[in-house]
Amino acid sequence: MKPTTIAHEKSIYLEFYSSDTEGIGGIIKKDKNDFKVIEDSDVERDEKGGHLCLVVEKEDITTENFISILKGELHLDGRFIGYAGNKDKNAVTVQKISIPYSDEISGKIDELHLILEKFKFKITEKFRIKRKIRLGYLNGNFFEIYVRDCDTVQAETTERLNKILTEISNAGVPNYFGVQRFGANYDTHIYGKHLVLREYEKLVEMLKNDNLFSRMIRNTNNDYMRSVKNLPYFFLDIFIAGYQSYLFNKILSERMRKFGLNRIEGDYVNSKQDVVLPLIGYKSKFPTGETGEIIEDVMEKEGITKEIFKHEIKFLSRKGDLRKINLNFRDFSCEVEARETSEKSDVRFKFWLEKGNYATVLMREFCKN
Repeated sequence: MKPTTIAHEKSIYLEFYSSDTEGIGGIIKKDKNDFKVIEDSDVERDEKGGHLCLVVEKEDITTENFISILKGELHLDGRFIGYAGNKDKNAVTVQKISIPYSDEISGKIDELHLILEKFKFKITEKFRIKRKIRLGYLNGNFFEIYVRDCDTVQAETTERLNKILTEISNAGVPNYFGVQRFGANYDTHIYGKHLVLREYEKLVEMLKNDNLFSRMIRNTNNDYMRSVKNLPYFFLDIFIAGYQSYLFNKILSERMRKFGLNRIEGDYVNSKQDVVLPLIGYKSKFPTGETGEIIEDVMEKEGITKEIFKHEIKFLSRKGDLRKINLNFRDFSCEVEARETSEKSDVRFKFWLEKGNYATVLMREFCKN
C-alpha cells in the first residue's frame, strides 16, 4: 500500500494506492478517442415488443444531451425514454437507449443520419424490446483506454505493469469515488456539506463566486434558503452526492490506513460476501467493531450525525446506501506500444468494471500521477 502525494487526491481522500510499485505516468484522454466506454446491460430482444432499443455510439455529447436531441427530433415525451446509465461527454461511448415503438418512429430513426455530422453520434443498431430500459439493467461497462507518453520505455513499462497487476490482484483496489465525482475544482462536496448542514448563506456566497453557478443565483432579499431551493435539482443532487462520496472516501482511507482491504470482525458483508461500507444517510446502520469506530470518528470530526441527512427540503433527504470497499474488475489486458525514436511508450488497457465503479480509480493504480 502506497500513499498518494497528489494534493487534489488528498483533498477528496483518495489517500492510498493498493499497489506499491512505481507507476508508469502518462496521459489519459490526450485525445477523446483514447477513452472508449461500451455499456454492458441486460436488454432482451422481442420482435413484438412495445419499445425500440437504439444502440448509440457518440462523442462530445452526454447521455442527457442525446436524449434532448431525441425528444426534439422525434417529438417524444422524455418520461418514456429509457437508459441504463449516464455516460461521459469526453469519451467515445456506446450505450442502449429505449423509446416507445411505432412504425412511424422507427422510420424517423433512419432519417436521423441527417444530423449526424452536427451532433457526432451514430445509431449502429436498432431492435424491438419488451420493456423500457431502466437504471437497474446496467451490469457494468467495458473500457478501452490508451495511456500516452508513459515515463518509461517498453521493457520497463511492461515490468511495472506486471508487478502492479500482481499486487492489485492479491490486495484488491479501493473502490473510491473518482476525481470526476467532485467537479473541476474538487469542491462539489464542500457545497454538499453546506447544504446538509443548512448553511445556506455560506453556500449561496460560495456559488456566487463560481462562474458556473453565479448566474443561477436569484436575488431573493437575503432569503438564502429560498435561493437554494430555486437552484436546479440536478445540481443540488450532485452536491449532496458529492458530500456522501467524500465521506465514503474518507472512511475507506482511514480503514485502509489501519487494515487495508482485509475483512475484519464486525464488518458488513453483502449476499456475495463482499465487504461494504455505508454511503451515509438518515437510515444508515453502521458496522460494529473497529470499522464502526472509524465511521463514528469521521462523523464526529465532520460535525455531523446521520439524522442530519433527513432534510426539511424533502427532495434533499438521503436514506443512505451501501457500497463495496473493493473495486470489481475483470477481463483485464494491457498492451505496451514502443516508440522507436522516443524514451516513452504508450499502453492500451482493456477491462470490464462493475456499475458505479470508476475507471480512473483503477487507472491511477497503474499511472500514479
